[in-house]
Amino acid sequence: MHVQPGDSIGGRFRLEQLVGWGGQALVFRATNLRPKHDEPDVLALKVARTDLLSTQAIAEAAEVLGWEATLLHRLK
Repeated sequence: MHVQPGDSIGGRFRLEQLVGWGGQALVFRATNLRPKHDEPDVLALKVARTDLLSTQAIAEAAEVLGWEATLLHRLK
């Protein structure tokens, strides 16, 4: 899946602008289309790079992103 501004992720987030990138992921400014009471309307959304990575590297990137998400949730 190659993503770009304007795309919707899971019907919940709309990608607005690319704000950063690295070897494994792209970071977008995104709009939360269905925010819950304690969630922001605008946020940063990190997406694994499927355009340059092998299938194994995508799986590893997804694992790292999951770990990052858990860590950030704990900080919240």
